[in-house]
Amino acid sequence: MTDLLQLAETEIRARHMFFVEWYRGTASEDAMEICAASFAPDFRIIWPSGGSMDRAPLLGALRRARNSTGPEFDIRIDIDHAVALSAELCLMTFDEHQETAKGPNSRRGTAVFERFPNAPNGVRWRHLQETWIA
Repeated sequence: MTDLLQLAETEIRARHMFFVEWYRGTASEDAMEICAASFAPDFRIIWPSGGSMDRAPLLGALRRARNSTGPEFDIRIDIDHAVALSAELCLMTFDEHQETAKGPNSRRGTAVFERFPNAPNGVRWRHLQETWIA
């Protein structure tokens, strides 16, 4: 099951690298299709504000956000906790530290991943909940 946790960590890091490149406007349009393939059809995110968004509206918002930041935008990921729930599912908690034109912000994400060989990194996101951290 350790490989499942490694796949999930790789996916977390790759997805956030994509976000940096996408928001800066340096990622290709094709990169969005790779991103989309990493989220399960029933994926849902719960934002730090408490609002939520399903996969389709999230992908639409991401598409519209291309090139929406300057070159200062960056993300650093610190993996906090990883638990294999079964051979096919795992839970990952990670801290996401962003540098933005408005200053830094940090959030803690807890995500459920499922093994999915057709996904870009062998797992896909099922659920993500984020909480602001100081």
